[in-house]
Amino acid sequence: MGLMAKESGGDFEKPPEGVYNAVCTKIIDLGMQESSYAGVTSLKRKVLIEWEIADEKRSNGEPFTVASRYTLSLSKNAQLRKVLQSWRGRAFTAEELAGFDLEKVLGAPCQLQIVHTEANNGNTYANVDAIMPLAKGSPKPQPSGELLIYSCDEPDPDVLAKLSEKMGDIVTTGQHRLAEQNGTAYADQRPDPQRGDHGEIEDSIPF
Repeated sequence: MGLMAKESGGDFEKPPEGVYNAVCTKIIDLGMQESSYAGVTSLKRKVLIEWEIADEKRSNGEPFTVASRYTLSLSKNAQLRKVLQSWRGRAFTAEELAGFDLEKVLGAPCQLQIVHTEANNGNTYANVDAIMPLAKGSPKPQPSGELLIYSCDEPDPDVLAKLSEKMGDIVTTGQHRLAEQNGTAYADQRPDPQRGDHGEIEDSIPF
């Protein structure tokens, strides 16, 4: 099953199908989000990972980006664990599984395989179907803008202000839920409602 990278509307410009070099540009802690499985809805802590595609541009000249959400877990069957291990090209060690800092992923290169799938609602979605290490000898793609990472455990209002309004609302809702679960108070971290859309790993293993 592919990793869904949903567009905001049916006419949103999608990257063409194919295999592309890419670089991770955002790691966003979404806090506690609703998750449904087998008809049961629960709250799970989620993280969004976004990549910028190299050498493929939108009609306006800006780079394509794709993003996927994962449950923040490295348990045996967790999708995040499978994706990261495929990306880095080797399994995690027991020490890494005890606590892996996702900031190591930020700025890391990879190859993405993107496919298009038509959903029941008639919209076509761009799926990140596979993530692989960058091929040997390939130039490392460079991000066109700022790299962003946000953690609900250490909230940074400056980073939150750089997210789109929709993403900022998702993060704020998830962070409220996380605070409630932990029995702590949460104050909205967004100093300015006007937000934009955006924002060296040298070893053979990218992270």
